[in-house]
Amino acid sequence: MVAEGRQLYMTNGCYACHGLEAQGRLGPSLVLTTKTDDELFERIVNGKPGTAMAPNRARMSEQEIRAVIAYLRSLRHYEQVNQTR
Repeated sequence: MVAEGRQLYMTNGCYACHGLEAQGRLGPSLVLTTKTDDELFERIVNGKPGTAMAPNRARMSEQEIRAVIAYLRSLRHYEQVNQTR
């Protein structure tokens, strides 16, 4: 699921605003976000009015969005492991 999420993150252009490793660029970092999975899901589905974050409900299925979230969570785990070294 993580590999699929990474692929979807890249092919849907999420990296353009959030960076190749979701560290943030034009958009916020998604690695250490305090948003819950449900909050991330809703933001991906509905976008954020007044920003470049467009709704993705027509581009990705629920399963695909959950895969992207799994990918983002895997990055958080990786970041936390690296901080303890």
